[in-house]
Amino acid sequence: MSAEAGDIGVPLRHYIEHHPKVGVRFICQGCAQTTDRPMAEVVAGLKARGLGGEATGIRAIARLLTRPCARCGRIYWETRPAF
Repeated sequence: MSAEAGDIGVPLRHYIEHHPKVGVRFICQGCAQTTDRPMAEVVAGLKARGLGGEATGIRAIARLLTRPCARCGRIYWETRPAF
């Protein structure tokens, strides 16, 4: 189930402050391939591309992704916290 247009999810800042070891899980909705990345890496990437930062919602990240899945080639992502 992918994020609805208005559902940005919990801001990354919340996870940074309250769950410092959590990362971001990228889930391909085409084939269920998952990849986890450290939260700091994701935030740094957002900032470097001018796409946001700590205020970005966890689910909103999925709409910013342009790289296709390495397994199936689709660009159909969902993002969640990786505890």
